[in-house]
Amino acid sequence: MTNDENVYIGNGSLPSYITAGLWSISKTGRVKLYGRGTNIKTTVDVSEILKRQLVNPYEEIHINSEEFTDKSTGKVRNVSTIEILLEGNKKEEK
Repeated sequence: MTNDENVYIGNGSLPSYITAGLWSISKTGRVKLYGRGTNIKTTVDVSEILKRQLVNPYEEIHINSEEFTDKSTGKVRNVSTIEILLEGNKKEEK
C-alpha cells in the first residue's frame, strides 16, 4: 500500500479530508482512513460520505488502542484508534 492511499484525520476541516479521500480513490481505487481519540467521529463521518460516492464499496474496519505517553506529565494513557479501508470505483457523474 502506498502513502497516496493513507489519509490521517486530525483537526482539519471535513471537506479537506473528503477531498483527500476522493483524490486517493480516483488515483488508486482505495483509501485508508486513520483516526485517534476525539477524531474517530470525524473519521467515521468521512468514511460514510466517501462510501456514498462508490459503486459496490468494500469496507474493512479495525478498532484498537495504543499507549501514548504524555510528555508534559509523563503519564501513560491508552488512546483509541480506528482504521477504515474503503475500496471501490467512483460513481459516474450524471
